[in-house]
Amino acid sequence: SNTNNYITQYTEKDISISKSTLYLSTVNNEELEIIFPPGLSSKGIDWNLDNSSVIKFVSADFNTVVIAGCKKGTATIYAKPKGYSVTLQCTVIVTE
Repeated sequence: SNTNNYITQYTEKDISISKSTLYLSTVNNEELEIIFPPGLSSKGIDWNLDNSSVIKFVSADFNTVVIAGCKKGTATIYAKPKGYSVTLQCTVIVTE
């Protein structure tokens, strides 16, 4: 029998965002989450957005942010996990 044990080593490249595209109305809020693989942990996330007239951040928790749509349009959210050199992004499309 094969007794080799393979240990998977996760790196910061395995950190992911719950959605890469998010459709949002001006009525409902949506949540985005940064997902860490086993063995990696968060010291928090630096959240940024490039178009504050289209969306706004309602609240941020340890690995999550809640987004509200302000008006029809497109914006990009950037999430930088503290202590890592990766930046994840999500395109947000506000429909109405």
